[in-house]
Amino acid sequence: MVFLTAVALTAFPSCAGEWPGRLTSDAHHVDFATLASADHLRVVRTRDRSVVLQTTDSEHLWAAAHFARQRQDRWVEVFPGPMAPVLQLEFSRNGKQVQFYGIADAYMTWGGWSRRVAPEDIEALRERLGVPDAWHTR
Repeated sequence: MVFLTAVALTAFPSCAGEWPGRLTSDAHHVDFATLASADHLRVVRTRDRSVVLQTTDSEHLWAAAHFARQRQDRWVEVFPGPMAPVLQLEFSRNGKQVQFYGIADAYMTWGGWSRRVAPEDIEALRERLGVPDAWHTR
């Protein structure tokens, strides 16, 4: 078992880095500028696709968009595949989807990319939006 671990870390050197399982050492930029044009936010719990928030409130839209725009850099792919979000934040304008991102307890997702986020920052966004605690709610 020790030998296999050593081989895996040698074969995938980025696995031993800051984020276990990273495919590449290159971090990418995701442009969230289009979120500013949204006039509607829908938050969906991914486990059962239930809508936990639908709002046109400008404060909620700004908070959710600002959260993502502050975290546009350091996006990576991970070896086992995309990380799964607990909540998906879907932004739209005039009924058409503009963009989206997902959050979980310590990371964000966007398509097949993931990015670490401090758990207290995720919790602060969830509380600011008034979204129920999807991590512990059944």
